[in-house]
Amino acid sequence: MLALREDGAREALSTLCEIYWTPVYAFIRRSGRPVEDARDLTQAFFTAVIDKGHFAKARQERGRFRSFLLSAVRNFLSNEYDLSRTQMRGGGRVHLTLDFDDGEQRYARQPADTLTPEEVFARQWAADALDAALDRLDARHRAGWMKDSRFYDPLRRFVLDEPDESYATLAARLSSSEGSLRVMLHRMRQQFQVALREVVADTVQDDDAVDAELREMLAIVSRGRLER
Repeated sequence: MLALREDGAREALSTLCEIYWTPVYAFIRRSGRPVEDARDLTQAFFTAVIDKGHFAKARQERGRFRSFLLSAVRNFLSNEYDLSRTQMRGGGRVHLTLDFDDGEQRYARQPADTLTPEEVFARQWAADALDAALDRLDARHRAGWMKDSRFYDPLRRFVLDEPDESYATLAARLSSSEGSLRVMLHRMRQQFQVALREVVADTVQDDDAVDAELREMLAIVSRGRLER
């Protein structure tokens, strides 16, 4: 989880940062930086773009935030950002708290030495967006949707993946009918799709752009299982 120690408009950017800091970290790691340098560079990158207002500019221009961020981190690294000139070890106006242990674990689950930094960035973006959508689905559940259903927790893990057992076996284990489970899981997946669309819509300009991002995400998922 990332926390922004700023108020006002910058606080509204926390959701974008939560989705995108791990793809940036994965990009930097796959670009050849060791763990400690990647941590410092990720922190320095987000501090710089937030402090300079680049996030707000990207949203005002209503472009694809993912494309903006990938271009920005490429430029950041190509300029050979001097870590000794950053304020990460001595203060600064913006402070970010990043769970780098979790970020490294996520990066380590990516296929070794087979993907470019851009491909790692895209895969991590897709995985984190799916996780964010699941979080929103859980929030709907806590707010009342299926709140009293004993089936939400057992079926949640099948929202993204087919059950590893037959529906008949699952129904017997949960003391339900196969048909009822299929209907409930279908409804959960529909709600998940709504949540995923909301997550993506936070980062693009219009419905057409949302559809394009979702198609790209589907293509990434279809090219190989995402480790989340």
